Amino acid sequence: MLTRDEARRHPDKNEVLRAIGMTVGFAPEMNLCPLTSGDRVLLCSDGLWEMLSDQEIADVTGGDGSMRQIATQLVDRANHSGGHDNISVVLYEHHGRSARKS
Repeated sequence: MLTRDEARRHPDKNEVLRAIGMTVGFAPEMNLCPLTSGDRVLLCSDGLWEMLSDQEIADVTGGDGSMRQIATQLVDRANHSGGHDNISVVLYEHHGRSARKS
């Protein structure tokens, strides 16, 4: 496992290993993570996480506003921090019931 700084400097950092839409030999990596109402999930490109610290991302995603407003704020902050790459953000807030064991 690489640290965040090692990942930023790694010579293969731009190599795509998995992508949505790949069909030949595609094996998605999946993990189960129980969600409760109000939990937020962020999917983003390196254009975001290379520009903002984990704490900055947590501060913004934990704030008030619609998911659209928060996603826009993340992109704006990354751009103001020197954003030199494309920035993709998908933000989801769970409003369903938590899963229960039967």
